[in-house]
Amino acid sequence: MRVHILNTALECYEDFLKIILAIFIPLNIFGGDNDIIKVRNLYYKASEDKDEAEKFYDHLKTSPSISPNLLVGYKGMSYMIKANYSWNPYNKLSFFLKGKDLLDNAIVKEPTNIELRFLRYCVQTNAPSFLAYSSKTKEDKAVILYGYSMLKDGDLKDRIKNYMNNPKYCSIEERNLF
Repeated sequence: MRVHILNTALECYEDFLKIILAIFIPLNIFGGDNDIIKVRNLYYKASEDKDEAEKFYDHLKTSPSISPNLLVGYKGMSYMIKANYSWNPYNKLSFFLKGKDLLDNAIVKEPTNIELRFLRYCVQTNAPSFLAYSSKTKEDKAVILYGYSMLKDGDLKDRIKNYMNNPKYCSIEERNLF
């Protein structure tokens, strides 16, 4: 009798879990893609507005549900953006170097991550020359060009395409790959 009651309870619990998953997974309540898109949107806004930069920095402290290395890379970007808005030369350089180290370390741990390579490429193609942070542009560009067609993330593909379609960054032949 006890075994029958236990089996019935387990079946009810399994049915309950199936219903919960059927409701919440399509709504993407558990994070996933929406978190990375939110992080990307905040990053783009942060690069244009100081208040948005603080929101971006604060949001990353909440540990959104994105891959750990990607989170480290975006934290690096948040420091480099803070450097852009800092007026104190010491703080400016400190923020930049901290961000650079975080981003570079994330890439060392995951060298084939196209999003991390794209982030670094964006920084290196826009960083002032006195920072001497442009040594990996060719390598990053090659990884981006090679891996672009294999990306399944439409949002990331659009962002890469929009940036790389600038003649400043890619030749006509390279732009045709997008």
